[in-house]
Amino acid sequence: MPLISIIVPVYNVEQYIRRCLDSLINQTFKEIEIILVDDGSTDSSGRICDEYAKIDDRVKVIHKENGGLSDARNKGIDIAQGEYIGFVDSDDFVSLDMFQYMYSYNDIKADIVSCEYKKIYDNNKINTRDKSKKINVKEFNNIEALENYFGEYSDKREIQVVVWNKIYKKELFEDIRFPFGKLYEDGYVTYKLLYKAKKIIHLYEELYYYFQREGSLIRSEFSLNVLKSYDDRREIFRFLYDKVPSINSKSAQLYINKYLALYKI
Repeated sequence: MPLISIIVPVYNVEQYIRRCLDSLINQTFKEIEIILVDDGSTDSSGRICDEYAKIDDRVKVIHKENGGLSDARNKGIDIAQGEYIGFVDSDDFVSLDMFQYMYSYNDIKADIVSCEYKKIYDNNKINTRDKSKKINVKEFNNIEALENYFGEYSDKREIQVVVWNKIYKKELFEDIRFPFGKLYEDGYVTYKLLYKAKKIIHLYEELYYYFQREGSLIRSEFSLNVLKSYDDRREIFRFLYDKVPSINSKSAQLYINKYLALYKI
């Protein structure tokens, strides 16, 4: 039985997927399963997934019609056998000791473990996060983690909204799945997972390599979908007002303003 299930949604990434998969099959932590969800790729990505499944029996491949990122992740969650679940985007890659380092905090019953990341661009320029912090590990409970992400001083936050720099206890997903038709879908599950967790560990180690391609969604122009997403995110803060009253209206407005600035609205 694997200890960590790593879910990798795959769609038309033939240029990058081998780099991603090589970083996973060569992990120093061996008790993993790698679930590749081919979301209707029209290039050779699906065939490459099958190649890796033939050479490593920890690799499982699902081929499905195109349904989007949320659907692909949900399909992976549905069949995951690990004690923890992690996500890796198929054009990214990870440090070879990422999952060994993260799983070591199972000993103190961590529900979520997150890490720092490096952002890599098409021109191979590497943008690292702030390394001036002196401590190596920080522990949060659920309320502290939500305050860290959504709070008034969230520019200095350790807890990121993305799902791919974390591992999660599988049972956290018992009644949580990624939503369909949402822009930047990570934000709609992260706060729920944080609220359900009792102990969250953050590692000040850059273990994940995030590949920012030119023209990717995060840099896309304004659209009606962005406005809809803005309305949806107000629902997040209705939840937080009820569950985490320490996150006040000023914090909420700062978060929403940063979100709108991200899309240059």
